[in-house]
Amino acid sequence: MTGTTGRGRHGPQLTTGDIPLALDAIQAFTNPFEHPSTHQQHRIATFVAVNAGSTSEEARTHFFNRVGRHAGSCRLLDGKDLLGLDRVAFLNRGQSVSETLHGLLIEINFNGNLLVLVVGSFDQQPRQTHPSRLSEAACTSYLARPLSRSGINLDVVMLYTQQVRMVNKCLDGLATPINLEPVVAGLTKSIRDLAGSLMTKSAVLTEQITQTLSQLRPLA
Repeated sequence: MTGTTGRGRHGPQLTTGDIPLALDAIQAFTNPFEHPSTHQQHRIATFVAVNAGSTSEEARTHFFNRVGRHAGSCRLLDGKDLLGLDRVAFLNRGQSVSETLHGLLIEINFNGNLLVLVVGSFDQQPRQTHPSRLSEAACTSYLARPLSRSGINLDVVMLYTQQVRMVNKCLDGLATPINLEPVVAGLTKSIRDLAGSLMTKSAVLTEQITQTLSQLRPLA
């Protein structure tokens, strides 16, 4: 459990005159509180004092000396510390988003290359059997946690993912040991039609993802 106080500080500096802040910390460690959900009694393990301005070294020393044995469980955060924490959180989030978007590009590129290979093999004799399947992992993961307020059209991602699954089902059908020629013809036609649609969506998504990445880079 963590106790937090701001003491209403918006000024430029926390000074040694802020003895009540140390008393607040001692009081917070001394008195238990009732958990709002479980209604059980607890004691805080850490006390955090937040100051929007700056904190002098003299004030820090005075505070930690004043709280005595609780000093190891107290934290003083000023404006500089808050900016640092915000920056770290933003960079971590930005790194995660960047990795997700690059994963989408890798998957779309892989699927495009495989589609070209598969469709090109339909005119070859004897007909090839393709063990590889299109990937949908990155798209499925993105749909579960999409990037808010981005230029990536979720409807296009959804349709792209569905059509990838349809192509894979057709490829599974072609891999059946015994297939009548009309069945083979129907499956190959379906894959050709889906491939054209997927290529169109790939171009749209690649442009949207690339543009989103370019917008993120200056901020990171």
